[in-house]
Amino acid sequence: MYCRHIDTIKIEDTLHVYNSTQPVARNTIIEARESKYYKLNLSFDKYYEIIASGSTNINLKLYDENFNEISISDINYSSLICQTVQNLNSGTYYLEIINESYTSNSVSFKIISNNSQYLSIDENDILINAYNGISEYNYYNESGPGFYKFKISASNIDGTTYYYQAGALKIYNDSSRSTSSIMNKYDYDTYNNRGINQAINKYNEDYIIVYLPSNGYYYLDIDVSSINLASLSIEISSLSIDELDLFDLSENSNDDAFEFHENDYGDNFIKLNIKQAGYFKITASYDGDLSPYILVLVIKITYDEALHSYVRDEKLKEEFNKNDSQEYVLTDLEEGIYYIGYLNKTDNYYTSISLLRIITESGSSHLVADAIDYDDYGSEVRFNNGLRGGTTLTVGFTRFIYLDDPSNVPSISRLNYYWYTSNEEVATISEYGTLLAKSPGTVKVMAVYKSNPSITYVKEFTILADNRINDLIIYDTDSVLYTSPSQLYQIELDDYNSYFPQISLYNWNILSSTNNYTISEWGTFYLSGNDVIVIEATSKLNSKLKIRITLTVMI
Repeated sequence: MYCRHIDTIKIEDTLHVYNSTQPVARNTIIEARESKYYKLNLSFDKYYEIIASGSTNINLKLYDENFNEISISDINYSSLICQTVQNLNSGTYYLEIINESYTSNSVSFKIISNNSQYLSIDENDILINAYNGISEYNYYNESGPGFYKFKISASNIDGTTYYYQAGALKIYNDSSRSTSSIMNKYDYDTYNNRGINQAINKYNEDYIIVYLPSNGYYYLDIDVSSINLASLSIEISSLSIDELDLFDLSENSNDDAFEFHENDYGDNFIKLNIKQAGYFKITASYDGDLSPYILVLVIKITYDEALHSYVRDEKLKEEFNKNDSQEYVLTDLEEGIYYIGYLNKTDNYYTSISLLRIITESGSSHLVADAIDYDDYGSEVRFNNGLRGGTTLTVGFTRFIYLDDPSNVPSISRLNYYWYTSNEEVATISEYGTLLAKSPGTVKVMAVYKSNPSITYVKEFTILADNRINDLIIYDTDSVLYTSPSQLYQIELDDYNSYFPQISLYNWNILSSTNNYTISEWGTFYLSGNDVIVIEATSKLNSKLKIRITLTVMI
């Protein structure tokens, strides 16, 4: 009679596996050609997934409470990973992890009893849920309104292609999951009535793109047969993003700015970050004859302060088919993120959406730095002997950019233009046209007329390093009447007592005082009575630039 000596087997650990979304996981080192054993206490009758991975070849064996081996199938074909899904009753089991190599093996393993039904943006493993008959999921969107991609990924144990049934993925806007609460991919009444716009995948379509109008909960049904299934996940993702920098285009003539040219079946969208405002011709076309109604969109999502909600600014919205396959619009496009693409294409013909940037008026001479006709000028002229009308400035200093003669431009008010620089690491510009030098190099300034963005002026400036030997100091004085121990003093900067009037661009210190003070990075400190306090600020952009303020505190 054969007798197992199970008392000679060392049990490394006892693992309690509940119906939890947190897997039971361990890491261990197994020496060459050896095994480690773990006792499993399973709390529920259900499917369990066991995955072990090693630095070298690895294997698994599973035993019942009497140490009878249970037949398992490895559904992963890598010699470094062993994966199995087993339908087990509650009770006690033993797991053997085997190092099949002749060197020590660094092993990680986990036992999964339940996947979370609360999905996150990214890839979510839901294999064991499919085996356990769970198909309902919740997704909380906290990334704002926009188009999102929902993609199912499944593979078969035998390596054959998995074919997705129509309706394998459905998205609802209500927890009732009723037919009437199935979302539309993009809510557009005329198009919704065609009966092809619901957020449901078609046969063998593994993803859909859906416009989520707000933050909040959305509800998914994922109905995938678990027969022969080796893996299953749902990935929720934002769309890939392209960038359009108008500084890369012609300054003086029309120029092709961007083209979306795709032939994917189903849905296809990208995000386009337009970095500067402009005037564009948007042309869309479809070169096929099979898709009955393709919805083509170019939209920007904006926040309406009056409504306290996000709204869709639809720059182009067209339905294409073989009889109606081309459209164009002329429109302003402000800076920001745009969604460009199509929904519900049923063929592999190309759909194209192109942007032509249009210029009707230009010229660098229309932008003048520290123009002589104006009383205000930047710190490059005020403190650094810069020439008015010049195109150079030194790191840490400013120039005021003006529009030239009003007979030559539509408006001389700088607030009537959008202002941009080609490289914000070299220089930045404010909405008032104040150019601040940050590091040596060349930089272009662009002014775009808000009422007609086809009117655009560009001028190049050179930013110089500060090669002075001695510090440049601006001296200023102030006085204040002391009234209470909790009295807070705030340093005030303007164009006349600073290189650039922004407190946070300076490091602040107290050089001398009778009392002890601690000055904040925002230029504030509490007063302590009668005193003469000398405060010094050093520019963070140029350490040779200092401001020295003598503050007299009177009782």
